[in-house]
Amino acid sequence: MSRKSSTADLPPGVERDEAGRLYWTRHFEVNGEPREQRRYVALDPDEARARRLDYYHPTLGWVLEGYKLATDRSVASIMADGTTATPLSVEEQERRTAEARA
Repeated sequence: MSRKSSTADLPPGVERDEAGRLYWTRHFEVNGEPREQRRYVALDPDEARARRLDYYHPTLGWVLEGYKLATDRSVASIMADGTTATPLSVEEQERRTAEARA
């Protein structure tokens, strides 16, 4: 995206500052007192990682500093590919370990 993106192209809650940089305002509490933090935004994940800026992913939400999610993902979101975890018995674990070593 170009630097002159219209506000319709921007992620939700993103605004431009006086210098034209993109930012969003993060609201949180410290010791019960509400606070605000201005966080600068990149429009693509590669730029966000390289410059340690926040990035908005349409499915995952805000990715802080280019690599960490602002909120924890739900189990359903993590397992969205349809995989399931099945616990193995001790005997089955030993059998698979022996097969892997052979």
